[in-house]
Amino acid sequence: MSGLRIAIMAHNSPSEYSGGRYYVCMMAEALAEAGHQVTYITNNRPVFYDDFASFPSHDRIDLCLTRDFFWDLPPGGFDILFLVPRRDRNPDFFLKTQLLAQLRGARLASLSFETPNWFNELAPRAHDLELWKHWKLSCRKADLVLSFTAEGVKHARKYFDHAEDQARHMFCYPPINSIVADAIGDLPREKRIVLFARFGNTEHKGSNRFHELFCEEMRGYTLGLVTGGGRAPEDIMGAMEERAGRHGVKIELLQRPTDEEKFRYIKRCRLLLFPSLFEGFGLPPIEAQYCNVPCIAFDLPVLREVNGDGISYVKPGDWGAFRRIIGQVLSSGQSHDHLRKGIAHVARFESYVDRINRVALDLVSTGDLVAV
Repeated sequence: MSGLRIAIMAHNSPSEYSGGRYYVCMMAEALAEAGHQVTYITNNRPVFYDDFASFPSHDRIDLCLTRDFFWDLPPGGFDILFLVPRRDRNPDFFLKTQLLAQLRGARLASLSFETPNWFNELAPRAHDLELWKHWKLSCRKADLVLSFTAEGVKHARKYFDHAEDQARHMFCYPPINSIVADAIGDLPREKRIVLFARFGNTEHKGSNRFHELFCEEMRGYTLGLVTGGGRAPEDIMGAMEERAGRHGVKIELLQRPTDEEKFRYIKRCRLLLFPSLFEGFGLPPIEAQYCNVPCIAFDLPVLREVNGDGISYVKPGDWGAFRRIIGQVLSSGQSHDHLRKGIAHVARFESYVDRINRVALDLVSTGDLVAV
């Protein structure tokens, strides 16, 4: 079966990067490449949408900008409608998506980036469960809850304990933008380290303790701080600059780089730091491993599942151990040219096309979905 009519419903910020929304764009590209008719319904054009301009089926995606996610949509039915959730006390988006699926004859599939029970188990500050209430209610009518990993499925099954009998759980690993990464090729390594950062009520990303990462082995290096938008708080930057100066490290800011700029930077680096205390997936470690760049991260089950032994792990919250491993990696002089081999099956876009296509075809088949 091929040529399905697939709609994706998602909010997008007019100016900020979102890892979840980035995955959604990748899903649209892959479903279009698999031969399906894809309508991406959103309130704002994603700020990173042009990063996918070189994808083979990019021009086949119908990007539909909407004011209200209901009345100003293109006519016709859909076979599948993917709901992209958001934390919101207002139920309108969820109710409209559920009603649209019913009116257009679509199977309703809800993406699950993370669930609050999973987040609250690991993160320093808990989510308010009320922010997830309407998403949980909307999944009562879902045919599928699609997570990114088996770890995500485990927690989604517990959280969506009230879903009706037709709802199934599956997972599908997202890819990186391997098309852009491959086009760049290998670059000479420089004395650079890269750190991906998010600021603003994101203690789980570790940003309030970035200054604790600096060590003497970093002397003479440049630390590239990559952000998806917004300015770093003065107290965080002040603490980082003070510690960087003490250890002879230069800090370089890269605000919302394109995928080409991002991969060029990663491939020039000798190390990627990922001190996050919670992740629903974790894209930067996969990007680093695919580029044969070593990565150090806190030991999260989701990273173990996807990256295996391709990155170096630290006990969550042990910033001293994190710092010591930075020193060990920088001073080891070891080759890391083998790292890509262990992650290519997940990272490559071509592999993802097959994975997400199987999900779509299973969803509309007359048989049961293969539950994970």
